[in-house]
Amino acid sequence: MNNWSWQAHKDRPYLLGSLIFFFLALAPLMAEANWSPSLKGNKFLPSLFFVVNKDTQNLFLFSNQSPLKNLFQLPCTTGQIRGDKTREGDKKTPEGVYFLEKKITHNLDYFLYGGIAFTLNYPNPIDRLKGKTGHGIWIHGRGQEIQAFNTQGCVAVNLKDIPLVEKHIVFAQTPVIITKNFSWAPGPEKDQEAQILVKKIEAWAKNWRLKSKDFFSFYAPVAYIEGKKSFKLFQRQKERLFAAYPWIDVYLRDIKVVSGPDYKVTYFKQYFRSPGLTSTGIKRLYWQKQGQEWKISGEEWRNLPSKELEEKYLEERRKEIFNWLGKWVQSWQKGELKQYISFYHDRAKQGALVGKKRIYQHKKRLWANNPPKRVYLGDLEVSLHPEGFKISGIQEYESSKGYKDQGIKTLILVPSGLEFKILEENWKKIK
Repeated sequence: MNNWSWQAHKDRPYLLGSLIFFFLALAPLMAEANWSPSLKGNKFLPSLFFVVNKDTQNLFLFSNQSPLKNLFQLPCTTGQIRGDKTREGDKKTPEGVYFLEKKITHNLDYFLYGGIAFTLNYPNPIDRLKGKTGHGIWIHGRGQEIQAFNTQGCVAVNLKDIPLVEKHIVFAQTPVIITKNFSWAPGPEKDQEAQILVKKIEAWAKNWRLKSKDFFSFYAPVAYIEGKKSFKLFQRQKERLFAAYPWIDVYLRDIKVVSGPDYKVTYFKQYFRSPGLTSTGIKRLYWQKQGQEWKISGEEWRNLPSKELEEKYLEERRKEIFNWLGKWVQSWQKGELKQYISFYHDRAKQGALVGKKRIYQHKKRLWANNPPKRVYLGDLEVSLHPEGFKISGIQEYESSKGYKDQGIKTLILVPSGLEFKILEENWKKIK
């Protein structure tokens, strides 16, 4: 008896250490299994989003217009088996953050689906990294009154409630939070982690514009990039594009942040430009913590043709161009030749002069005897151009010895990192 007792005490440190290690390893999984988010209104939440409470079998719609408001709740039904979905055919409803993608009305069994369904993007990138399988998880109607916990994994509502649900869907942009249970408060609160992620996204976009190798440091080594076999292939493709494109421009708008079980989803409208290529759409980035730092673990893209987004992009770049032009005009008016020539592309054309070097030599000779006194640009218009941007307006010029002229100035600018360079400059005298 004494020997047994002594041995138990002797092994206790080892057993205690093993138990601590075991529970630390299980902690993320336990947190995910017991995920019951607390939603609080903040400026980074979507303006509208759905929440499915699996415990109470209800579908909620929230409006985030400061404060957070519950617009309605409807009865719903979820998977026949409780818990988070992990594999195809397990009859469980997944838990996490998903997005409504498209509407289906053809070839649907009326008894099961009520003839209408809205698809969700299960499995999302985080699900895929975890090895979860299955597909065809929808929000749909039903040809009879719903019963609790009575689907193969989808979320079903009564057919009479489908029009109310559909009314508030913006496909590819409306998230659905599916959870065991949740709580909520009107807010507003300052979500510090959301603020950190927004700043990271801005830095991510900046490094993309700069074609910097630091762009890839924002990603986890095993990130799932939709449509790519591996992150390494994604990186190699990006590096080829960085080398091939003379410039890249990226504009982001309306960044939103939604929390999942062990990840956060950020999504935003994205306008991308490079010579010969323009795309607009919704970019989703899935973030997880690697140690103390957030890294992109997944990425999704949905094309979304948008003239409005192009107009917002041009409006934003117009402000930047006007600020940039002010510096160029100032360096010209002061006769600061080195500063002035730095605004030109190496292949720049200025009238009959071709090349930055020739422009520099010409201005050096000209300004040696008759430097500028006054330069004015007005009535400026900025438009998109295949090479970048086209600027046109009225130019008034006066030299220190009294020479004056007035004409129409036209500039072609190419993006250069976060600024611009003059590729072509033309002037026509006003008679």
